[in-house]
Amino acid sequence: MKSPALPPPSPRPPGRDRQFARLLCGSAGPGPGGILTASRGKLRRLFCLHKGWIVFATSNLIEEQFVEYLVRIDAISPRVYTEAIDESTKTKTKPIAHLIRTGTPSRDALERGMEGLIRELLTSTLEWPDGLCRFDEGLPRLDGEVAVRLDPRALVLAHAKRYPASIEALRIRIGPPDLRPVATAPATARGAPVDELGLFLLERCDGTVELSDLVKESPAEEEATLRAIYGYLLAGLLDPEDRQARREREARLRED
Repeated sequence: MKSPALPPPSPRPPGRDRQFARLLCGSAGPGPGGILTASRGKLRRLFCLHKGWIVFATSNLIEEQFVEYLVRIDAISPRVYTEAIDESTKTKTKPIAHLIRTGTPSRDALERGMEGLIRELLTSTLEWPDGLCRFDEGLPRLDGEVAVRLDPRALVLAHAKRYPASIEALRIRIGPPDLRPVATAPATARGAPVDELGLFLLERCDGTVELSDLVKESPAEEEATLRAIYGYLLAGLLDPEDRQARREREARLRED
C-alpha cells in the first residue's frame, strides 16, 4: 500500500526586517489608515498611518518620545524642555501642547523633528533581530500632536541603501545566488518613482532570472543593484521565489 503523498513544505516565513517593512508598506493604502505596533520585549513603538502616509510615531521608551528627541537634536534647550514638563504637570496636558502654544520652537522645526523621529524609529525597528508587529485599522487620534506626511515605501528603500553596512550581510539578507525574484506587479502599476535600475529590476524579475544574472546584467554596480533588490524585497515590490515555489509555479504553467 502506497503511503499518502506528503504535502509540500510551507514557504519560509519572511525575515523580521521584511515582515515589518511589508506590513508597513502594505498597510499604507488609500484607506483611513491605522496603527502599526512593533514590539520587542517591553519596548513598543507605534507608527500611525493615514491615507497612505506615515504621519506620527512614538515609543513607550522615554528617550524615544518626541519632546525628549527634540532636546537630543538641540531643537529645544533643556530649559525649554523643563518648562514644558512643568507646564504639562500643572495643566494636565501633553508637553508638546506648551511648545505649540509658545511657538518655541517654530512649527517648521517641530515638523522636521517629527520627520527625524519617524526615520530614526523606523530604521532602528527594521534592524531589530527579533520582535513582533501587528496592524490595527482605524483612524489614529492625533489631536494636539505634530503630524507630518512621509512615504513609507520611500523610507524603506532609503533604509536599504545604507543598511546593512556590510555587503556580505546584504547578500545573506537577500538570499542565495540562485534566487529568482518575481515582480509583484507591472512596473507601470507601482505608483512610486522608479529610476533606470528600478525599471530594469521590475521588468527583468519574472521568476526566470537568477540573482547572480541580475547583478551581471544590471545597469548599475553590484552593490547598488543588491541594495535596490533588497529594498524592493523589503517594500514588497519583489517577491523571493525558492525552489519549491518555482516548481509549483512551473507546474501550474504546464497545466495551463
